[in-house]
Amino acid sequence: MESLARSQRSFFSRVLTKIDRLFSSLFRGRRFAQFGAGSYVGKPFILSGLDAVKVGRKVTIWKMARIEALKTSPSSIVLNIGDETVIHPFVHIAAAHSVEIGKECLFASGVYISDHDHNWQDVNTPTLKKPGLTVGAVKIGDGVWLGERAMILKGVTIGEGSVIAAGSVVSKDIPARCVAGGVPAKVLKIWDDKLEEWVKA
Repeated sequence: MESLARSQRSFFSRVLTKIDRLFSSLFRGRRFAQFGAGSYVGKPFILSGLDAVKVGRKVTIWKMARIEALKTSPSSIVLNIGDETVIHPFVHIAAAHSVEIGKECLFASGVYISDHDHNWQDVNTPTLKKPGLTVGAVKIGDGVWLGERAMILKGVTIGEGSVIAAGSVVSKDIPARCVAGGVPAKVLKIWDDKLEEWVKA
């Protein structure tokens, strides 16, 4: 009986998931500038400025994501998410200028990505009251894995196939096919094509 009950719960869970995915594709996806076939956004979420966001095919954005696009012009696209990328819960992406995310990326829970900062240089004016933002384009290559609570700051490019360790703060460019970690993040390992293995940087 216990096995049957588990099987029934599993069946109903799969059915509800499929219904939620269909609803996401038909209704939630309409809020985006582009929402590719087979993509999914879980609820609840915080989403704003979605007419400046393009989502590729078969992208999964799990519940509790916070995605914000600050448009600079009526036709601007400031956030582009590539095909088959998976974004886990509690990821926060804030785009005011340009955030480009490649195909088949994996973002663990709590990842933070932003292409802007508040102006803070004038000590005589509270940051909250300073006008404008400082911006720098962020580009994340295909197949990048961002570990739990990694932070990607403005002006950073991460090359394809790289891995960013959990808790790292990336403030400078990271090359392709390497492992980086730390605060600030530094390259720790690189992929050696001849040896076909990771070697110390």
